[in-house]
Amino acid sequence: MFTKQPKRYLYSFGIEATKGFAKFMFFLSLVVLILFATFRDKYNFSQIDFQRAILGAIFGCLFSLYYMGTWGDIKVDEDGLYVEFLWNMLFVPWKEIKQLKYLGFHAIGYWVVHTQNSLTLFHRLYSLGTFPPSPSFHIHDSIEDKNELISIIKKKVSINNKNS
Repeated sequence: MFTKQPKRYLYSFGIEATKGFAKFMFFLSLVVLILFATFRDKYNFSQIDFQRAILGAIFGCLFSLYYMGTWGDIKVDEDGLYVEFLWNMLFVPWKEIKQLKYLGFHAIGYWVVHTQNSLTLFHRLYSLGTFPPSPSFHIHDSIEDKNELISIIKKKVSINNKNS
């Protein structure tokens, strides 16, 4: 089933382009946050302007992180999954995948893959709408070879459940 090279499941060019834009916005929001915090006293910003700028930059960072993580590419090999987050691929061993749930309905649904603390704390946000919240990531219909990826994960989850 697996080869020496991990198989990578990618999203379409349009989604990859919007992820690139989100990465740029993340970087830009960080720069704005640092600049406003550094030069606040020098340029004598009013308290309201300063608060708006800081809140906007923080919101920009968080929204960009959320968007990029929601549409993360996935690599699969015999040891586990690699989930894209920011500029890294985070490793999730097969034994740490707990559950696979479908949320929504056909037109706008997506799969949520729950793990056992293999991902960042930020990844708990991706399990909103499921209980209990745990580190997770999404798989959308627009990922290439989605059915193959879902069947591999289902098979591994079923093996994990039998071994528990």
